[in-house]
Amino acid sequence: MQKNTDSARDSRKFLIVDDLPVMRKMLRIALQNLGYRNIVEVANGNGAIRELERYSRLSTEGYSLMLLDLNMPEKNGMEVLKFMRDSKSVHQPPVIVITAENAKEVVLKTMYYGVNEYMIKPITQQEVMDKVKKVLAASASE
Repeated sequence: MQKNTDSARDSRKFLIVDDLPVMRKMLRIALQNLGYRNIVEVANGNGAIRELERYSRLSTEGYSLMLLDLNMPEKNGMEVLKFMRDSKSVHQPPVIVITAENAKEVVLKTMYYGVNEYMIKPITQQEVMDKVKKVLAASASE
């Protein structure tokens, strides 16, 4: 039975979008601590959009989860969310926003765009791991 669980873990693919290398590393380690290895990292919204488009062309399933910062150079996280909502050609992965933005209007706007969870920095690896497990469990039951 354990093998099936490992196989399901191995097939999941994650996208980390944050301009800070230290945050990308922390998020990657949190995912690895949960047993996930198929992780792609990009440093801005343009990279995220390119990666979402590329992987949507290559896969019928798309990403299992995206961890997304809002404040980044080039395209910001909100622009990525809008692109995903408006696009018919990319898969819509569950999204956890991880940001320093705590204004109520910003949180509400991300929810309008379909964000699954919202985390305000600073955060711990354990908090990330707990949110990832929660969102993946919810998306598996849909």
